[in-house]
Order: sequence, then structure tokens, then C-alpha cells
Amino acid sequence: MCGIFGIIPKNNVLKKELHFLANHATQRGRDSSGVAFSKNNSFSIFRSEMTVSRLLNNLDLINLNFVMGHSRLKTTGSSDNQPVIRNNICLIHNGIIVNSDDIWKSLDIERYQEIDSEVIVALVEDELNKKVELEKIGQIILDKCKGIVACAIALPNVGKLLLLSNNGSLYVGEKNATIYFSSEKYPLYAKKIKKIKKIKKPIVCDIPISEIIEVKDISQRFKKDLIAKLDFNSELEKKLIYP
Repeated sequence: MCGIFGIIPKNNVLKKELHFLANHATQRGRDSSGVAFSKNNSFSIFRSEMTVSRLLNNLDLINLNFVMGHSRLKTTGSSDNQPVIRNNICLIHNGIIVNSDDIWKSLDIERYQEIDSEVIVALVEDELNKKVELEKIGQIILDKCKGIVACAIALPNVGKLLLLSNNGSLYVGEKNATIYFSSEKYPLYAKKIKKIKKIKKPIVCDIPISEIIEVKDISQRFKKDLIAKLDFNSELEKKLIYP
């Protein structure tokens, strides 16, 4: 389980509202996090091995024109953090795709990561190359991907954001001409967002166009596996009653 969220403001993103959405998403995953935002005609992506709340505290969040974030519970691709970015397509995904290997076999596109989520970006890339409209690409993803899909796909170079879900775990609402989305309804309701609805079919939104895309991975000073490696000890084995 992961948490995704985002804000498309009328003017600039309010830091208090961003932190509120992020804090709520943290309970859905603490293994790693990522944030993508538009600012000063550039699109920045930060990925880290810390909670999303802590990541935001380390970033300059003044005058953001768009932001989306991801709080991850790692299931596949433990070394791959989100957002996933390739060929100017940026994805945050909550869920797991159980047939990703089969989809990759049908695509003439190179795979770079172990994480199953990358196949969604590859599908977008493949369909865009075929000149398919973005509205239709969302449904193609839902038709081809088996498992759980709730995601936000940003195309900053054309100023578009695609929201889609096949399990209802993605909500969108509006307040004061600002659009909000979240994996759960509660944070939107708590912030008195209006017109909250569960996403049942793909939605395309406008975001600022950004020609410059920057990616930065933030590593922590220490990193440990959640499960320690086991070492074989022949002397200890001899002491076992039932080897």
C-alpha cells in the first residue's frame, strides 16, 4: 500500500494544505518517498529513502504551481523509488501490477527498472508514439494492467496530468478553483474540499508547461535491509538436535 496526493492550484500551492495531505499519506507507506513539482517554468523531482513529510521539510516549497507526492510501502523493486520518470513522463503509483512482465514482452521499449510501476510509463510512451489521445491512453492502461492501479501521470512538457484508478483508491475534489487529489477521501473532507468524487474513469487536468526537468535522489547517511542476511555457521549446526 502506498499513498499519492497532489494539488493543482489557481495561483500557488498552500504549504499547510500540502503538508496536511503528505502527513496523511505517510501512514500508507514509510519506506521511501518522492515529490514532483512545477516552479519557475521548471519541473523538479526529488526521491528519497525517508518519509514524505521529512522530505518536504528539506525542500523549498515557495511559489509552487503544481505538486504531487508519493509515500511508499515497498513491494517490488526495492532499489527503485518513485516518482518514475522516463522520456518526460512522470508517474506516481499506488498499487501493484501482477502482469507487468507480460506487458513488457509486448512492448518494443527497453526496461530500466525492476519496479512494476515503470510499465505504466512505458504504455503511455508507446501509445503517445502512436498518436493516441491522452484521454484514451488512460483507459488502455486500465484495460491492459491486471492488479491494482491508482496513479497520477504528469507530462510537464505538454502541461497535462492524467489521473486514473481501477479500484476506487483515488479521490479528486476542488476548492477555490484549486484541484486536489488523494488516495483517501478523509484528508480532502477534512480540508473542506468541495465536489469530492471517487475516480472511476480517467481524468485529464491542465498543469503548467515545463521545458526543464530535473531529478535528484536524496540518500540517507545509513541504509539497512529490513531483513538481515543469514550466515551459515557449521560449528553451530553441529549443536542442532535436529539438523
